[in-house]
Amino acid sequence: MQPLLLVVAFHPGGTTAVAVTAWGMLCIVTAALVVTLRPIGRPVGIVVGAIGVVIGVATARASPVNGLIGIALTGFVIYACAVSGPSFRRG
Repeated sequence: MQPLLLVVAFHPGGTTAVAVTAWGMLCIVTAALVVTLRPIGRPVGIVVGAIGVVIGVATARASPVNGLIGIALTGFVIYACAVSGPSFRRG
């Protein structure tokens, strides 16, 4: 949701707006899959979390506090998806 708010609030131009909007939509879809405990949500959540960690590391170079917060939040998403495997099984 935060990337979409960034696009609405700051109106970045060109490919930046497209990339940030796509990332925001991917995060929303992933969140919906994880919250509804769809089996595909777990691996997608882990992959999106890993991409988020990479983005956090890249962001940390310019803004250390924001980068560390991003790393911590997406790291927690990876941890939560990794340890809650049985919750995603359909039975």
